[in-house]
Amino acid sequence: GAAPLAVGDQVYVAGRYEEYAGDPPDITVGTLTELVAATVSCVSAGPIPAPILVADPATLAGATPLEAGTGEPYEGVLVELRGLDITAAPGPFGEWRVTGDLRVDDDLYETAPAPVSGERLGSLVGVIDAANGNFQLQPRSAADVVRVPRETTPALCTNGTDDDVDG
Repeated sequence: GAAPLAVGDQVYVAGRYEEYAGDPPDITVGTLTELVAATVSCVSAGPIPAPILVADPATLAGATPLEAGTGEPYEGVLVELRGLDITAAPGPFGEWRVTGDLRVDDDLYETAPAPVSGERLGSLVGVIDAANGNFQLQPRSAADVVRVPRETTPALCTNGTDDDVDG
């Protein structure tokens, strides 16, 4: 058989592209994309690509995947955001929110301990996904969710670094 793949490998994927919008079709709630009869082969081993830095998390959020000016260009892309506040703790399906009303989901990694509204994140990295009618960020591991103490006064910035990225 084929050699196992490793994180960072560049791969070639071939198959038939199919997209489903439900029965009856309802593209307002998003679609499911699938490669049918897919084959995957390793092109080369290599490091994990660096995430793309996105300055404004609202750029990635949107009421629906069809909403203009939303995360569509970033779907499937590894992104990084800095200096965020958690604005809503996880709901019944594990989804939580950050600055800019961006949804963060737990399909790839369940953040532990659970995020708490009001916490500060120095950075958040993940893949942008469209599901349940919204764009959301999918962190891959604990390293993607960097919690920092809130530095409410200059005296709290004891290491000389603006860890909570609020200037």
